[in-house]
Amino acid sequence: MPTYCAYTDLQYLTGSTLSQTILEAIITQAETKLDRLLAEKGLTGSGGNATLKAAALEFSMVGLYERYRLDGTQPGSVSVGDLSMSSNVDQAIALHNAEGLRLLDAYVATAASASTEDAEETVTRQDHQMESLHLDQAVVNEYHDRATEYGTEDDEVN
Repeated sequence: MPTYCAYTDLQYLTGSTLSQTILEAIITQAETKLDRLLAEKGLTGSGGNATLKAAALEFSMVGLYERYRLDGTQPGSVSVGDLSMSSNVDQAIALHNAEGLRLLDAYVATAASASTEDAEETVTRQDHQMESLHLDQAVVNEYHDRATEYGTEDDEVN
């Protein structure tokens, strides 16, 4: 499995104070999801791709928000006396997940375009090879015709 981002990327992006071990576990889960989604499209990822790095970070932020929601760091609402505050963690999770999927779709579209260009290049190369074979066959046919015309046809040439 390629590594798309480092724990420091997530740490610097979010300001998280969680340990390297915890951030790496969150990233591993996000990258596993990313690899699974790519595999469903018949693709594999490259750790050096900026779009996949951004998608991995978005999915990592989903994992980070889920962690915060589960451990109480970022609850949906807090009430202290008459003061009440709320944050929509679920909305943040949905937004980061949607952005990760949008980035994945962009990567898939680019990969599909590149694949189409590769296929077209292969067809063009094969067309040139066929033209070359036709030219070679034309030379053989011309030799055969002239040899027949002059009565010097070699039995091995057809």
